[in-house]
Amino acid sequence: MSAHPVKVISYPPADAAPTSPLNTSSDHGVIDDLFAKLASDPMIQEREKNRQERVLGEIQELQRNKQWQDIVDLFYPVAEKEPDLVEFGLDVRLRREIAFALGQLGKIDLALEELDYCLVMEPNSFLVHSALAFNYYRSLMAAANKEIFLLPAARKERLAKAHLHLQKAQSLMPDRVTNFYREGKVYKDLERNPEAALPLFAKAVSNWNGYSPEIRNTRTQERKNYIKALYNLASCSLGQGRNSVALEHMEQCIREDEKSGYVKSEHKYFALGKTLFAMNSLDKARQALECAATFIDPVEGNYIRELMGRVLLGLGEKEKAYATVASIPLKARRPFVCWTLADCLGALGRLPEAKNILVQSAQRDRRSRHKSLLKLARIAYQEHDFAKVIQYGTEANQFHLETFTTIYADGLFWVVGGYLALGNIAEARNGIREIKIHRPRYPFLGKLEAAVAKAEKG
Repeated sequence: MSAHPVKVISYPPADAAPTSPLNTSSDHGVIDDLFAKLASDPMIQEREKNRQERVLGEIQELQRNKQWQDIVDLFYPVAEKEPDLVEFGLDVRLRREIAFALGQLGKIDLALEELDYCLVMEPNSFLVHSALAFNYYRSLMAAANKEIFLLPAARKERLAKAHLHLQKAQSLMPDRVTNFYREGKVYKDLERNPEAALPLFAKAVSNWNGYSPEIRNTRTQERKNYIKALYNLASCSLGQGRNSVALEHMEQCIREDEKSGYVKSEHKYFALGKTLFAMNSLDKARQALECAATFIDPVEGNYIRELMGRVLLGLGEKEKAYATVASIPLKARRPFVCWTLADCLGALGRLPEAKNILVQSAQRDRRSRHKSLLKLARIAYQEHDFAKVIQYGTEANQFHLETFTTIYADGLFWVVGGYLALGNIAEARNGIREIKIHRPRYPFLGKLEAAVAKAEKG
């Protein structure tokens, strides 16, 4: 709370007589009659509306200075602090503003309570549905970042409510940007479903592009989310292999965000480098990553150096690739860094060191251990240790089954390869059968079947 919060509106002393009667009497006792109150004082409606505007004006001033706690201290709970506004049904706008302040203070459940009240009063309000959706999204992101804890059932319920209110807001104002962008984020970041997210980001971008220059000038928040939608649309497009489309969106995002800086520069140029790398435009990818690295601390930007290592490997600069990735401190070497470091060592012929790094990574990693095991299987094949190839491939598949409940076709690929190298065609066919049952569209299935057929003839 600020040093001198001031509430402009004052109340009469507790023993002061009201200026107008709040109740009327009849033979049936005391009747709380809104119409009677209004009839008894012709100025009461105007007075309460003016009071509402004064309260909202004061809140607006506090919002400008981000005095969220002052807003809560002065006006919450609403029924206690502003009973007359509640009585005359003039409290919904006030509750929306208080809900926003509560959310800014991290008191999301209290914010949701206020907004649920507003929803009862205004069930078709775009602003209420948007605010509810935002607070559900905010609570889910807080849980994802381990700032709060949500039980699985509570998380599932909040995801459903986030979608419900986002879609209602979209239907009420289908030409807006923010709610399409936010539902895209729910799918992409919280449900790991970029396929469902992509059309929502595309709709957000399309809506902004449909605005006239005059409308754009009045919607700064919409522009911010348009820029972010472009960034995420590029990411989703890249994930679907639509590299040239991703590049177009990313370059547009960089152009549009040059002065505003809504998306961090290191993220934009890293994404550009990643897209160019996927397109095998290695020299341009290198330039983009060098640019990205100038905006961030080397330790925090370890992901940039990791990708730079892969780019340099592609350019044939093996020593430089190794030096770049090896410069990442041990404490910052997440599994994906270890994989690229092992690739660099493998390219230099330093296979024992590569294996050591991968074994250590596999021992520590509880989420993507199968990828380290897969690289170990490849190295074992290079060393003609086919029993190890089968062992690592089998372990990778088993880990994937236990962790994600699905087979790991890439792991079984190397199991098949190991058995073929040992001349055990029956076991190789068993591996292919597993892939055909569970992953019939596995891209290398045809190659495996051709290899088995060739081994049988030979």
